[in-house]
Amino acid sequence: MILLDNAPLLLAEDTDDVVDVEILEKHLPVFKELKMPFVLKHNSRTRFSLDSEFEIRETSDTEITASIAAADRVLAF
Repeated sequence: MILLDNAPLLLAEDTDDVVDVEILEKHLPVFKELKMPFVLKHNSRTRFSLDSEFEIRETSDTEITASIAAADRVLAF
């Protein structure tokens, strides 16, 4: 999963300000357990207080663009 802009807030240690946080709290433990990799832009860890239990990889805009272009399916919110 690639999280852009403010979407990394979904992986923050404090999610109280997230809309529909109940739904998020139901699914996040599954992502942690499965070690689902989340891809974020470089320096996202310095911008957001992210939960260290998530599998997070920071990468460049170029790599993110290439990953999206090469994907069979893309779901954007």
